[in-house]
Amino acid sequence: MCLQIREVTQGIRTYSCPFTRMGVMPIGGRSTAVRLSDNKSVLVVASTPMTAATRTSVDELGTVKYLIAPDAEHYLFLKDWAAVYPNARVCGVERHIQSAGVPITGVWGRDPNPLGDDPVVNADFASEFVSGHINKEVALLHKPSGTLIQADLLFNLPANEQYSAPGAGKPTGGLIRFVFNPASMNPYNSKFQNMVHGQVARDKK
Repeated sequence: MCLQIREVTQGIRTYSCPFTRMGVMPIGGRSTAVRLSDNKSVLVVASTPMTAATRTSVDELGTVKYLIAPDAEHYLFLKDWAAVYPNARVCGVERHIQSAGVPITGVWGRDPNPLGDDPVVNADFASEFVSGHINKEVALLHKPSGTLIQADLLFNLPANEQYSAPGAGKPTGGLIRFVFNPASMNPYNSKFQNMVHGQVARDKK
């Protein structure tokens, strides 16, 4: 597998690889692992295949306690991650309950605090459930580093890093930008801004 591992900052690593949507749109895939402030627990946003290299790198950070599927589409490899880390708390959105193939412990849109009651993870992370997005997005803010982790809420295309490993091929940007820019996935697009403003208004009620 063509995998690119990068340490974004101390204790945060990304695992990027090629992924083609519907066989024609090379949007890439990425998982993110974060070591919590107790210096032993790890939260993983698990969106890519589990590989030997991925596991080695993640285990260097600590013990995986949380596996996150950040929206209704990013669950394809969740079962494989859960098989490797069976003691992890698995969190996702309601559509995962039937589709993920693994028990979902914490559910955004249903539970007041899907991450649970551990003070460490709650001190390190804030989450926002964007129910107005078609994929029911969850955005995670890692407060110590100021890092925002999300899936389909924002796109950075073409997916150069996901296709940067030797043998990964080359992403094409023209078709991708044509397909996605008019949609509610571009932060400068009025549809995206209206969606977010509507979410904020609903949260204030």
